[in-house]
Amino acid sequence: MNERRQFYRKKLTSTGYLIVSDAERKFVLQDISLRGLQAQFDQDPMLQVDQIARIRLPDQGIDGVVTVAWITPTPQGGCLVGLMANRLDGVGDNSYWFRDEG
Repeated sequence: MNERRQFYRKKLTSTGYLIVSDAERKFVLQDISLRGLQAQFDQDPMLQVDQIARIRLPDQGIDGVVTVAWITPTPQGGCLVGLMANRLDGVGDNSYWFRDEG
């Protein structure tokens, strides 16, 4: 795959949570950048492209709001999901914050 990315992606493995309609869905964070992240779900999280959801990344100390950018099913029955950051806020000692002004 030949992709041109605007921001560096940091590969990592960490637990995250996607919150939709007050239901929390656990995922494995695969990578993160200034503008988004890739999440791996063991089961289909029943999401749609352009859907807005909240996320919680406890290991990174980040909470935020994201938009589903793409969904790719995996052979194991789960899926990979690209999430575009709309707003990210540091939690606790983490003073990071991001707002999509575009």
